[in-house]
Amino acid sequence: MSFIGVFDSGLGGLSVLKHLHQQFPHEEFVYLADSQNIPYGEKNTNQLKEIFNHNINCFKKAKGIVVACSTISSLIPEISPPKIPVYSIIDSLVQTYTQEFSDIKNIGILATSFTVEHGAYLNAFNQANFSANITQIAAPLLVPAIENNADNIVEILDQYIAQFPNNIKHLILGCTHYNLLLEKFQQNYKNLTIINPYSGIIQQVSSIISKEKTDIIKPLVFLTTKYSENLQKISEEIMQQDIIWESISL
Repeated sequence: MSFIGVFDSGLGGLSVLKHLHQQFPHEEFVYLADSQNIPYGEKNTNQLKEIFNHNINCFKKAKGIVVACSTISSLIPEISPPKIPVYSIIDSLVQTYTQEFSDIKNIGILATSFTVEHGAYLNAFNQANFSANITQIAAPLLVPAIENNADNIVEILDQYIAQFPNNIKHLILGCTHYNLLLEKFQQNYKNLTIINPYSGIIQQVSSIISKEKTDIIKPLVFLTTKYSENLQKISEEIMQQDIIWESISL
């Protein structure tokens, strides 16, 4: 039976993998942390397309690929898709959000520089015919701070949140790395409803989940393009298990 591939520039996509594995424990997942190329959000279009093509080469035998990265997801409409299904974290979030929150008219999106400049979330909402006042803020300092477990993360968050209008009701975490700070968002910005992409991606991936009856919980496979002790430490905290990282070259 083939597996489902999940990739991101580093630790962020592990938050997505964790929820997928909790929902589908009998499914085989392979996760790629492309730490060699972090952060994706400060790269240009050509660089990101090349990264995408390299990453999917790891998943030639997969039955589906979850792009657990909003920056790469923003390019999917421009990329020639492989023959296997590719699931965008942006499309899944917007699809679920528009179904659940049709009455919300003031929305904030915190994302990487590339995602904001590319207008990926705005385009997805427009395609869904969803009308709202949407404010985007780019947060280039956040991903490096998360990957390095920086002590001043809350101060960095304050800097970005202060840029949103006071009438914002919902804040969309437009980068999967930000999901790792979910508790900090909820504790420090109680006037905001924090939106993350888990439910949407679970709905989409369910279409390729094996219908085979089994009680066997499949092991997770972890690949990285650049190993570090910090990657080891934080990934084990996220996944709540020991992780053996296999280093690869793309």
